[in-house]
Amino acid sequence: MEDRFGKFTSLILNISRCIQKIKNEEMAELGLKGKQASALFQLYCSKDGMTSGELSMACDEDKAATSRVVKELETSGYVFIDSLGDKKYKNKIRLTPKGNGIAEIVSKKVEKILNFVGVKKDRDKFYETLQELSEKLQQTCQQYGE
Repeated sequence: MEDRFGKFTSLILNISRCIQKIKNEEMAELGLKGKQASALFQLYCSKDGMTSGELSMACDEDKAATSRVVKELETSGYVFIDSLGDKKYKNKIRLTPKGNGIAEIVSKKVEKILNFVGVKKDRDKFYETLQELSEKLQQTCQQYGE
């Protein structure tokens, strides 16, 4: 009998551990934590800033964790929050020039790693399958509640 469950969970856990280790090592050089790097990367890619809710979704983090990360980045001078609206949660988080510079470095590190590990053969099909798998597992998780 094929041990699909064991193989699947082992591979996914190994990938996750490796990603965390790489993020921690690469970002430590810049004085960043992994979650901070993820937020900077997403803001850099957005070009026009993001609301806290958008950033939470893009980084796949809960709103409280995103709020802490944004506060840390703001204190470090990497981001600022537009205070244009009266609804704080709708205000855009944007990179400062200092933040844009560090986010560009983060982006180049991400690109270098992706180019190294990127398997070109059937990549689109792989991501499509991975997306479908993620959605099905999320549906299954919903059966267990929050």
